[in-house]
Amino acid sequence: MYKLDKIDRKILYELDSNSRQPFSSIAKKARCSRVIAEYRVKKLIETGVIVSLSALVDAAKFGLTSWKVYVQLQNREKEVVEKVVNYVSNNKHIWWIIKCEGDFDLMFCFLTKNVHEFYRLLNDFQMQFSKYELRMEVTTHIDPDFFSRGYLVVKESHKVCETFLKEPVIEKVDKIDVEILKMLASNSRMPSTIIASKLNTTPRIINYRIKELLKEHIITHFRLIPNVNKIGMDYYKVMITLQNLNKIKESGLRKFLELHPNIINYSNSWGPWEIEFEAEIENFKALAELINEIRKNFSDIIKKFEFVLIYEEIKATNNFLEYMKL
Repeated sequence: MYKLDKIDRKILYELDSNSRQPFSSIAKKARCSRVIAEYRVKKLIETGVIVSLSALVDAAKFGLTSWKVYVQLQNREKEVVEKVVNYVSNNKHIWWIIKCEGDFDLMFCFLTKNVHEFYRLLNDFQMQFSKYELRMEVTTHIDPDFFSRGYLVVKESHKVCETFLKEPVIEKVDKIDVEILKMLASNSRMPSTIIASKLNTTPRIINYRIKELLKEHIITHFRLIPNVNKIGMDYYKVMITLQNLNKIKESGLRKFLELHPNIINYSNSWGPWEIEFEAEIENFKALAELINEIRKNFSDIIKKFEFVLIYEEIKATNNFLEYMKL
């Protein structure tokens, strides 16, 4: 386990807020020198605490919808799991894949142009793997929000970007914008000088285009993806089924989830449950205490909780720009 000190935590918190900000800015907020900030980030990458620093591109701005598939297998023979994982890993329409323990064994996300395309892709999956399934659930990403990792600096969390994956639209982007998005989706810290050199233009033009992509919310934000297992924490996804819906209570629940320092995102859902959130938290006991607190405060609208422990994130890049014809 990698033990974080106060400076490490502040640096991670700043990268989580904006992973493209310059080291001088990070150093100032972390109260250390630029050299130390740069060294610490390099060390956190080398030790695997930082998995990636990337731009999150809103797929809805390219007319796409995100669908989530949860699978519980009848048995977990290594050969079966590997077969399923290999299949979804090689599917270009799937951008997030996790292995988990709990109510489900695997979860993966599709990006598709419409429900008919999703149906065809899911049907192809079912033709091959339904014989291994004990249970499968399908939901959609509806108005997800990402929150800051307040637990790193012991403070309440807050939204780090505008709500995204809203109703699909087609934004006008040119080839240069697309190439910029591809590079930043791979590495949000790629210098504008290098991007400009690759695209035969100037850093000033690149900076202007990035600013416009942010302004139009095509880039939602520059994010941090950590491996919290490396720092002795667990990563959970929790699904909540609601009852007796009440706008005031539901709004209160959403605000509670937004401010909690261990909850990193939230989304509405259409399917077997209405709300999903993800938490990076010390252990199962801490998760149980969090769930009990939510149940106590919002018992009149909560019907059921389900959850999984995410122990391996196989794929976490929305590389749809690599295969879309724009």
